[in-house]
This record gives sequence, C-alpha cells and structure tokens, in this order.
Amino acid sequence: MAHTSYIFGAGASYACSSQTPLITQFFSTAKSRGGLCEKIRADLTESINKNLALAEAELLDGSLNLETVFSLVAMDGEMRGLLKQEPVEGAAGFEAAFLQHQLETFIYELLMTVTERELKGTGDLYDKLLKKADKTDGFTTFNYDLQLDRAFERTFGWSPETGYGFSFKKVLRTDESWYDASDKKADAPTLLKLHGSLNWLNSNGYIHRPPSTLDYDKKYIGQHYLAETLYRFPGQPAFGMTVGVPEEGVEVILQLNIVPPILRKQLIGEAENEPLRDVWTLAHQSLTKAERIIVIGYSLPPTDFHAEWLLRTTVQKNEHGKIDLIVVNPDGRVVERLASMFGKKLGALKHFGSFEEFLAS
Repeated sequence: MAHTSYIFGAGASYACSSQTPLITQFFSTAKSRGGLCEKIRADLTESINKNLALAEAELLDGSLNLETVFSLVAMDGEMRGLLKQEPVEGAAGFEAAFLQHQLETFIYELLMTVTERELKGTGDLYDKLLKKADKTDGFTTFNYDLQLDRAFERTFGWSPETGYGFSFKKVLRTDESWYDASDKKADAPTLLKLHGSLNWLNSNGYIHRPPSTLDYDKKYIGQHYLAETLYRFPGQPAFGMTVGVPEEGVEVILQLNIVPPILRKQLIGEAENEPLRDVWTLAHQSLTKAERIIVIGYSLPPTDFHAEWLLRTTVQKNEHGKIDLIVVNPDGRVVERLASMFGKKLGALKHFGSFEEFLAS
C-alpha cells in the first residue's frame, strides 16, 4: 500500500463543524456566539486596539485575520524592548506576554465552545476518513482544536499521552486530578500538531509558593503537561485561563502551548521548545517518505513561511521520483499554488471541492 501523508488545515475542522471558525472568522464568531466568548473578545479587542491600533471593524470583517493578529501580538513585546520603548525595563515584555495570554485564552474559549458537540459526539467527517486510512499513514495538522484528536480516540483507540510524538510529565483528568503520564506507545498512528494544541501545557518557570508568593525557578522550565481531550479549563474574563500543577510543595504555573504563525522563537533555543521541534522533525520524516500527499482544508497562509518551507523541502528530498497530490479545497488557486511547489516531482494531481466530495470518491 502506498504511504499516504495527510495534512489538515482549518477548512477540515470547519467541514466537520460549521461553527469552527476559519482564520478570518474568529472575532465575528465570538461576537455572534455571545456569553463568555463575547466578553473575552470585547476585552481583547480593547487591549489590542490600545496597544496595536487594530480597529474592531477590521477584526470583525476579517480584514485582520487571526494569524495577522497573533503575529503582531507576538512581535509587540520583542520590538518594544529592542527599541527601548518601555518606561521600566521588562515592562514591554510583560505587557506583551499578558496580551498574548489574553489572545490564547480567547482562542481556547471560542474553539472549545463551538466544537463541544463534536468533541462529545460519536463521530463526524474525520471519523469517516480515519476508518478508510491506514495506521501507517502520516497525519499532520496545523489546527489547535481537538476535533481530530477525538476522532483518533474513537477510531484507533489512540492515547493522547503517547500519541503526539513527544512525552508529558503528567496528565490532567476531567475530574481535576493529575496522574503520571505513561510512556507505553499504543498501536495507533501519531498525530503531529505543528502549531500546538488546546490540551498541551508547559511551564516557563513561574511558581506559587505557599501561601501566595509568586516566584521563579528555572528547574521547572521545559516541563510539559497534558489535559485529557474532554477536559475544559474554566474561563476567566479578566485574567484569562489559569492553570497550575502541584509539584514538590509548590504550584507550577502552566501556560497553553499553542504557537503563533511566526515560529522562529518556538523552534530554536530553549529547552521548553524541544517537543515542538520533535514534532516538526517527525512531520518532515513522514512527508519525505510519502508516495501520496493529501491536503485537506489547508490554504498555506502567506504568513506561514515555516509550513511552506516544510512542504517545499520535503517534496524535493522525497525518496520517490513522483508524488501524487490530492487537494481538498474549494479554492482552485490553492491547488495551483500547492502543485507548483512539487515541480518535476508532481505525479497525479486531483482536486476535490469539499471534504464530503473527497470521502465519496
């Protein structure tokens, strides 16, 4: 059987749930959804307008999409600190980190809210696809949401704690208890999430010492934790989601491990970034072995240079003379752009306008 490597983008999750927003729809979806999603959106909009002069109207109509906002927020503290635009040393970095935390909380709350039915359901288009796939196939996604993860659990008996391509220290159950993560690999494929995941957590070294002292200890940097796919962190409109794990008499403060489109800082340097590098390495290996690449709902945004690099280099280093390409996307321009990256390596090319059409073929 030909080795197939799947690449999933936001359009794939959108096809499974029309409530899942595309990158141009996050702010408008939150506004229409109301409740806590709208409260967090309104507070976030006020903050990013104050710091970056991003107008609410442009956020709501998609002129400024989520990836543009995420990139600007991630750059804010770095550039302000570099140009000495801060009244107190380190203040710009702190303000930018808090703004990024607000944005991550917004992404988490919205995606977990709008996909709740799919997460707790019995199956969707992802399940139908996986039932046709082979366990030896490669599965790479750029999505933060957990819809595909849940389909892996339902279809393959897959375990999150050993199924993402790197190991975790502890796992948070839905009953709020923590347990030591297993390192026993299940007989199931690995799900490679190149931009992180809503259930991945890591420590940047900050801790709470009893009774309520905030402290820092670098020995906790680089420790990675996991929440079960059905766990839901409580939303906190004012300060964003707050998560901690008890370790050695202190509480280690955790942050969500999702990354902006500009990945340079997340892929090089510090120990806490090693798992993400491991995931990208595994994706690179999978794509270089693929005889067929199927791209579902991924449009290769202009800001995602690392994704473009990954696809271009793995195609050229691929061990096969020709690679078949299947693109599932309503936009024919995406097909042309992806096909052009294959050059002389392009084998058979097929285009399907929708996920449903592809599954029916």
